Amino acid sequence: MRTIRTCFLLALFALAAAGARAEEKNRIPEAVQAALEKAESFTLYSLDPREREEKPKDAFHGYAVLGQTEVKEAETRKELLAAFKKGVEENQGEMAKCFEPRHGIRVKDGETTHDLVICFECLQVLSYRDAKEEREQHFLVSASPQPAFDAVLKAAGVKLAPKPGE
Repeated sequence: MRTIRTCFLLALFALAAAGARAEEKNRIPEAVQAALEKAESFTLYSLDPREREEKPKDAFHGYAVLGQTEVKEAETRKELLAAFKKGVEENQGEMAKCFEPRHGIRVKDGETTHDLVICFECLQVLSYRDAKEEREQHFLVSASPQPAFDAVLKAAGVKLAPKPGE
């Protein structure tokens, strides 16, 4: 009986620890959140998700840029940020092993630049600081923000990458 109770408590502890790790991954890092909210500039990118042997000249963290738009309207920024925050809150630890990002964000806040490389297909976000190629943070997102991101890019006349299977 004691062994069963011990096993049960260990399993319960393991589940709680796994849940805490999933929750930790599921947050926008504080510095990134602050930069998104008070950014001096906010650029939304459309990325080609295909990996290449040779890095494109104007690559965004290794992915070819299909187009980009500076999001200047405060209301549009607010809508994108709300959709993004909601997507992060919605993800409860789900992700796929692929990483084929079709979206990116670059925000500048003072002297600091934060880049987000976003894969709505596999539900992952890689965060970089000051355009360094070494990833600083990793967190999860749902696919729900993608239509808002696509709408802003389309309105700016930016080409979108084909969806998976297209």
